[in-house]
Amino acid sequence: MSKDKTDLKKKAYLIKDGLLDLAEQFVFAFSHHNYMDFMEYKDMQHRKIAKENQKWLRELKHRKWIETKTMGERILGRLTEQGWQQALRHKIRTETNKCKNGVCIVIFDIPEKERFVRNALRKFLKEWGFQKLQHSVWMTERDIIKPMMLLLQRRGLDKWIRIIQGSLLTSSSLDHIRAHTSRIHK
Repeated sequence: MSKDKTDLKKKAYLIKDGLLDLAEQFVFAFSHHNYMDFMEYKDMQHRKIAKENQKWLRELKHRKWIETKTMGERILGRLTEQGWQQALRHKIRTETNKCKNGVCIVIFDIPEKERFVRNALRKFLKEWGFQKLQHSVWMTERDIIKPMMLLLQRRGLDKWIRIIQGSLLTSSSLDHIRAHTSRIHK
């Protein structure tokens, strides 16, 4: 299924969910004689959003991605180290802007005794949409350099990994095959 059709399908589901939500709120108004105060509807929506936000904050706290502190009637929060890592991973995964200087290349030489780290990095690079050029050389056209550097520094991996930004001057026929294959598998 093409990306445009997928986006259109997602929008259709959002519109459908919005209409169902609105119908739920106005369920009592089946006849043309019943009306609902729009300000009351907005208050209900505000309470619903606040309830969803509380649920979301509880989930983040449960996962230990945030810490909260109460000061008077205010609740203050901050990201934990795990929260920072998850935020950076999310930023890398969802970045859509193209790299300003062409491509971003990640090169790594992680010692054998750190095999788990090396395999985890390869898994993440694949999940994040990088293309494998060689076993320890991966590339993307997305602008992920800043969050990637921060994540590597926070994890203490910057001693084994280099990020290079630049232009591809030549390409091999394998690049075209890989690009075609990756489109087929998506």
